[in-house]
Amino acid sequence: MITYLFTVPGMPVAKQRPRTTRTGHTYTPKETVIFENLVKTCFTQKYPCHTPTDLPVAVTILAMYPIPKSWSKKDKIKAAEQALFPRKHDWDNVAKAVCDSLNGVFYLDDSQIFDGQVFKRYGDQPKTVVMLTTFEEDDLKGRVAEVCLE
Repeated sequence: MITYLFTVPGMPVAKQRPRTTRTGHTYTPKETVIFENLVKTCFTQKYPCHTPTDLPVAVTILAMYPIPKSWSKKDKIKAAEQALFPRKHDWDNVAKAVCDSLNGVFYLDDSQIFDGQVFKRYGDQPKTVVMLTTFEEDDLKGRVAEVCLE
């Protein structure tokens, strides 16, 4: 089991749907492309010698959003104490932007991801912290996701 940890500075970005022009040309919105390139850059700067792995991967993402300046002092304190959580961006779209950007960079394909978590919180500086863990076959033995069905 090997863990990789890196930080992407700036506001977390959710993966946006592809857009289509009137002529039928499909493209990815500029904001998504910029964020995905930033994720790649931050990873490769921290781990310049990494070659894409074919091992199973677990992903943990912490998306930190700035506390809005327009909020009351009471709400700012609650946000700083983690009593309020960001509603901006769906958590799965944040994960999609990060995971898609690491295709061919960290892993061969994001289908190798077998476990993942996304946390959205308020903080002083907007950033996205990414933790990637690779697992050998022996590491996976006994690792069971517990699911409660009612």
